[in-house]
Amino acid sequence: MVRPTWDKGVFTVRLLRRLARVGMRRPRMMLGRPLLPLEEVADGIGTAAPGAEDSEASRKAGAAPPDSPIPDTLDGVERRLRDLLGKSSPDVIMRRVVIWTNPEIDAMLFYIEGLASRDVVNLVALRSVMLAERVPAMDAGALGRDNIASVFMTHIVPSGQIAVLPCIDKVVDHVLTGEAALFIEGARECVVFEAKGWEHRGIEEPHTEKVVRGPREGFSELLRANTALVRRRLRTPDLRMDSTKVGRRSKTDVVIAYVEGLTNPRLVATVKERIDHIDTDILPDSGLIEEFTEDYPYSPFPQMQYTERPDRFCAGLSEGLVGIIVDGSPMALMAPGNLASFFQSPEDYYERFPYGGPLRALRFIAGVIALTFPALYVAISLFHQEMLPTKLALAIAGSHVPVPFPVLVEALLMEVALELIRESSVRLPDPVGPYRPGL
Repeated sequence: MVRPTWDKGVFTVRLLRRLARVGMRRPRMMLGRPLLPLEEVADGIGTAAPGAEDSEASRKAGAAPPDSPIPDTLDGVERRLRDLLGKSSPDVIMRRVVIWTNPEIDAMLFYIEGLASRDVVNLVALRSVMLAERVPAMDAGALGRDNIASVFMTHIVPSGQIAVLPCIDKVVDHVLTGEAALFIEGARECVVFEAKGWEHRGIEEPHTEKVVRGPREGFSELLRANTALVRRRLRTPDLRMDSTKVGRRSKTDVVIAYVEGLTNPRLVATVKERIDHIDTDILPDSGLIEEFTEDYPYSPFPQMQYTERPDRFCAGLSEGLVGIIVDGSPMALMAPGNLASFFQSPEDYYERFPYGGPLRALRFIAGVIALTFPALYVAISLFHQEMLPTKLALAIAGSHVPVPFPVLVEALLMEVALELIRESSVRLPDPVGPYRPGL
């Protein structure tokens, strides 16, 4: 009987590859089965974990601390706010006011200077509460602790976005996003209204994706400005923008945008599920979303598209992709990404096909040359000199005479030198580095 012979080298290589595939996948905190890759979900293969959204909601509800009620007196409210935000914070404004009702009611206006607009606070809150003509006609004695805040919301404070909250911790969360709060003496609820007005960068031309033909608008760090740019281009009622918060301390707003009826629902569910499982303290940029949600974290290739242009973002949504916009980041993400998408330019959508097609093919050729030319140069110079013409071979040999390094080391040094030049052109300050117009 002849026993089969085993090739130990091949067996070892296969075993190492299998272990590498298993070990290189990032472990995820999942309540159900592991998530499928975004490419498979986008193609309609598989489904998201059944009941994952309900399980996640119950987990968050179970882990949430009990709501802290609003104290009965304004002094208690002020002490509680000082305990939460610090006793010596100069930007925390707590202003006592007297509402001109019959009888008069004491109140306190609470907002963060720099996050809330002074004009909105003065016009919406102070002027309407202290100088309104219809307030004296209100009988404050007939109001109770349970309905006085609701009456102020519907009759006194003129704001388009206004709500009544019974929990002081939720009030603080809203105020930290730029809103203002009005506490009323003896009321169990608080009136919270829109007053955002912080300084931010305006809409400018993207410096990373410049085009000759096309719009000049780019995303900024303001979330609502970015969503408005998307809404202005996709004026369809099917556009969905689902909001969530990421970060235990930063509580950064994240918007998941997609076109209902065009985007695969399982892809949307998978993206939402992966974002809900992110557990981090702060989320300063959308790049962290990409790192936390990608399939293969150790892969050198990007697995999501990113753009600073609203037109390209809307084009991706119209192709069935899922967009992710993060508050404080001008870079929006689109999932999933493939190799061909990274060779596209925003200008390809505006050029006629006789020009756009060859230009895109030229990018593919340039990518192949950049990947293979250094290796071909080393291989031909060292092992296949007969493939070169005589004059070219002599010229290459003559150039290597004064160089004390072999061809392989010379090629590696060339790659490192080019990378250093690129880093210096990007990272150095303008007075030290090269002049870049528009920056």
